[in-house]
Amino acid sequence: MIVKLLESMRLKVLLAAPTGRAAQRMSEVIGREAKTIHRLLEWQHGKFKKNEEDPLDVDFLIVDECSMLDINLTASLLKAVPEGSQVLFIGDADQLPSVGAGNVLKDMIASGKVPCFQLTEIFRQARESLIIQYAHQINHGEIPYIDSPFKKPELWRQKIDCLFLDSEEATREQPRKFQHVNLDEVYQAESRVEELLAVLKKVHPWSSLHYGLAASDIVRKLYLEWIPKYFGKNCEIQILSPMTRGSLGTVSLNTMIHQAANPAAPGKSQLTVGDRIFRVGDRVIHRKNNYDLGVFNGDIGTIKAIDNEELTCVVAFFPDSREVFYEKEHIVELDLAYAITIHKSQGSEFEAVIIPVLTQHYKMLFRNLLYTGLTRARKLAVFVGTRKALALAVQNQDTSRRQTALKELLVSGAGDSV
Repeated sequence: MIVKLLESMRLKVLLAAPTGRAAQRMSEVIGREAKTIHRLLEWQHGKFKKNEEDPLDVDFLIVDECSMLDINLTASLLKAVPEGSQVLFIGDADQLPSVGAGNVLKDMIASGKVPCFQLTEIFRQARESLIIQYAHQINHGEIPYIDSPFKKPELWRQKIDCLFLDSEEATREQPRKFQHVNLDEVYQAESRVEELLAVLKKVHPWSSLHYGLAASDIVRKLYLEWIPKYFGKNCEIQILSPMTRGSLGTVSLNTMIHQAANPAAPGKSQLTVGDRIFRVGDRVIHRKNNYDLGVFNGDIGTIKAIDNEELTCVVAFFPDSREVFYEKEHIVELDLAYAITIHKSQGSEFEAVIIPVLTQHYKMLFRNLLYTGLTRARKLAVFVGTRKALALAVQNQDTSRRQTALKELLVSGAGDSV
């Protein structure tokens, strides 16, 4: 609507976002081209071509997903905005802050010097989405009650868009499918009945453990069986973990899903890079900005071809299937992306997300992390873990404070001359 109004005033409008997926989403919704900030500023030979000496031709610039903006990229962007032009920043300050230095969006809002409008009303369509309802509850510090298909199997057929699958994960001390059992209590029990009661008292009534499935088993079944069955074989599924380490961290999950979803087979090309194995058909993520290839940190795609002799591969990146040729020295920048961290998912949307939430992730269980992960889902979000861990995350606000000066500079007016 804003773009239509601006164009009716015959203003030249440009649209931008920090990531390719966010830019593509803008294009889909608005019906006109949106670019990544790097493309907009024309990165060439190690620097941006567009700057104060060669500014953008724009009357009104709209930038989406601004929670991802770090201080350096924002400075480069604003240098390229000509005098007399206007900039509209759109974003969610309650999400995780940028990976890079700074806290631009929050600092601009906190300064009170930049006119700010908060959209707080949940309209009819949004009210029908449990994802949006639960996201608002989490953001306000309320612990949502999320139904389980183990309690109500009909939830799958009803295509409820947010589910919770109660589960636990194995520990070092306890056998895999009986990690809820206190072995001392079982040993001291005087009868088989007491043994059984001792076990059952430790298990959540809707836990997957009743079916002999640990949390990692549930994640695998969701990815390979249940979500494709009820939401379609072509549904894009992304596992979002709070951490890289642990049995439900991205490293272990990628190994498990890779072996199950895309195993080695006669005639299927694969490439070994260090401890990583890539096969045709693998879902991969680019891990750093590579301006020469035009691929940036967090871009996700699928391997289309592998040449074992030349040690090269071709990756088609979402959402427009743009193919990028990787030579040997650049393949090290790729990693498997069946599971990625919630931090890496910023600025992206996926049809379905699976979010493991267990106490093994306690170091990273914060409200803004949970909120960011949940709001990445368009059609379905499934939590796998314990409600204790969910409550811990909702109640735990990240108190770490970034050392930034933007707010103070804006308040003092020092930024007027910049």
